[in-house]
Amino acid sequence: MTLSQKSLEEYIMNLENPKDIQMLITSMVTQAYELNHLIPNIEVIFYRMFMSPITGKEERKGNDKENLLYGNIFAPKKISLTYFGYKSLLETLILDPKKKHFKKVIAYLMAYEDKEKIDPEIFELIVKIGVDQKYPVLLGQTMKYFISHGY
Repeated sequence: MTLSQKSLEEYIMNLENPKDIQMLITSMVTQAYELNHLIPNIEVIFYRMFMSPITGKEERKGNDKENLLYGNIFAPKKISLTYFGYKSLLETLILDPKKKHFKKVIAYLMAYEDKEKIDPEIFELIVKIGVDQKYPVLLGQTMKYFISHGY
């Protein structure tokens, strides 16, 4: 038996406790090898669930231009993605860089993470992607926001 992306999205949306979702995310990305027989390519599926979930595809069409997190399955419950979740998203983004996806990760980080809990390695990955992909304006705006808000 294997789980599809849609099944996993529906399972996450039906979980009531945000801590359960947080633990699931951490388990998915830290135990990807062990879970591969149940959920092949789990880190890529997590990336797709975060960036463009199947469950909200129709309602998201066109609406995510102004609100990058529109239709995101984690945002309504304000789930902290933890160090492991962000590291996985950013490392996957390095392999297939898209500016809009980069913006989504940054927007989610700014909106739902406690600034004291963000690991410096996450900031380093953001800077690395911004420099490597030549996003100077976005990177400058992001770093200015982080500095001015005490990150």
